Amino acid sequence: MWSEDAHASRRSGAPDPPEALATIPTLKLSTCRAITRPFPIEATSLRDTRVLYHDLLTNGVVYLDLGFDLHTLPAELLPYVTVVQRA
Repeated sequence: MWSEDAHASRRSGAPDPPEALATIPTLKLSTCRAITRPFPIEATSLRDTRVLYHDLLTNGVVYLDLGFDLHTLPAELLPYVTVVQRA
């Protein structure tokens, strides 16, 4: 049993021969059709804030992207924006 495991370990580390690689099916980009589906977007507003809502199936996961107008942020604080941009 140990010798079989050692042999399998050696075999998995070796590169595949060109004949074996040639048998792997490949797909070219030209064979794929570009299919785009429009996202249902509902634009509303909440107080003074523009809200875009996408009603998509996410299996109960909530995805939230927030955008802020940084024009009123003082210039000396702009370097700190990168600290919280992907928090």
